Amino acid sequence: CTPLPAGPVFPIPACLSAPYLALTLDTTLAPGPIPALTVSNGIATADISTGLCTCLVSPPAALTTTDIDFADVPWSYGAGCGCGPPTIGTAGGYPVLGSGGFAITASGVGPGVALAALFLSFAPAAIPVAPPCTLHLLPPIFFLAPAVPVIPSGTGACPGTASYPLPVPAGQPSLVGQTPHFQWAFLPAPTPAGFEVSDGLEVVVGFP
Repeated sequence: CTPLPAGPVFPIPACLSAPYLALTLDTTLAPGPIPALTVSNGIATADISTGLCTCLVSPPAALTTTDIDFADVPWSYGAGCGCGPPTIGTAGGYPVLGSGGFAITASGVGPGVALAALFLSFAPAAIPVAPPCTLHLLPPIFFLAPAVPVIPSGTGACPGTASYPLPVPAGQPSLVGQTPHFQWAFLPAPTPAGFEVSDGLEVVVGFP
């Protein structure tokens, strides 16, 4: 509602050419005067705190708008198979210490599917299982929740949704930087394989 006061001005490292299109704040690192702040022009990134261009963007990305990224924002990868196909997501804020409402969600599940199973691993993969379905988790894989009810609360031809609470405890800095990966499986489903699966999701635990 009122103009913001002038804040600290961070010099753009000389090794990075304009235009400057993206800022990244890595909140998986301990807070400090400049907590892992980098700037990018879509080709390379530069560390504001050191003034060095230390990382290339691969492949180079010609971003069309300005962008601010946080390292603890979950991101999905791959594709699911089935009705929607089902997609994995999150609810309850970011996966930071003390986020008691954080949850893993699913949407786009086919009608008639009763149960969802949530799997966990600590690395991504792309392993074909009953094509066109893909396992997006690298073994070893763990059952995090073997029997989550699917609720037809969505819209359209694939209304099934699911949610599993996964609160992040406060006061445990050893969790910061952990990168669990998740994927849903749904059954029974009217598909040749008899099941549906979601895409994969990577979560990075960060400081609040």
